[in-house]
Amino acid sequence: RKILDKIQRGESKIKRLRGIRDAIQEKIERHLEDTFGSQFVDMNGSKLPSANQLLEHSWSKMKINYGGSAKGRAYQEEEDAFLIAMMYRHGYGAAERIQMSIRRAWQFRFDWYFKSRSAEEIQKRCDLLVKIIERENEDVRKTLEQEKLQKEEQSQETPAAPANDVSDESPDPANKGSGEPMDVVENAVVETKLVGDEE
Repeated sequence: RKILDKIQRGESKIKRLRGIRDAIQEKIERHLEDTFGSQFVDMNGSKLPSANQLLEHSWSKMKINYGGSAKGRAYQEEEDAFLIAMMYRHGYGAAERIQMSIRRAWQFRFDWYFKSRSAEEIQKRCDLLVKIIERENEDVRKTLEQEKLQKEEQSQETPAAPANDVSDESPDPANKGSGEPMDVVENAVVETKLVGDEE
């Protein structure tokens, strides 16, 4: 029983780590698409830079939807964006490697608060950022789903083009004064001639 519980806990932990990795990747891909999508849309077939290379030159432009978590936060958005980029590069849980990246980044050479954070403090902030990212991803998915439903409803509400009403069609001038269609009149004429020939 203990062994089974240990296996289940291990599987749950692996599943959670995969979920965190996927959430971070979704956030990064959305950021790169928003930042570089219009510039690379016509470059089909060309070799584009890797995501890490693009992220290296754009992480500072990353927008984070904090929601209600923005009040009283000690970290700046630029610092949080760097942490997210480093989680994407080094992996979730690599707090010590992220700490070294912070100390080497020239952007934070005068940011003593950020540079002096311990690995434990950095990991704690990363945990909070993961929750923020997951909530942001969920909000984005809900918005896209609502937009999709609205488009479907609008397409269903659009009236179809009215079919041509046969009764409104103008009568053929050749049949004017006759209540029969043209082909019926022609058949009647042919039959009359045949009867006259027999007589």
